[in-house]
Amino acid sequence: MAAWSVDRLGRSLQELVSFLGELHAKNVDLYLHRQGLDTGTPAGKALFQMLGVFADDAERVIMRSVVAGVLSQLGSDGGALRIIPGHGGG
Repeated sequence: MAAWSVDRLGRSLQELVSFLGELHAKNVDLYLHRQGLDTGTPAGKALFQMLGVFADDAERVIMRSVVAGVLSQLGSDGGALRIIPGHGGG
């Protein structure tokens, strides 16, 4: 399968890795013209595997950031969230 650029395949790294996983499961290689990436080559396969690692790590970082943000917004009045003007709450 060929595509012009990696940004045409998905809106997020997770979406891209999921799509590439589907192709891989069907023994379909991917060629990205702008990036010069071919998953049919050893280097392309290695990059594909690294994308999976990055996606997994990015998901963990996002989750930690969300939890940290929620915890920082918990008030001392029993856990009520504070509304920050201009951020969807007021």
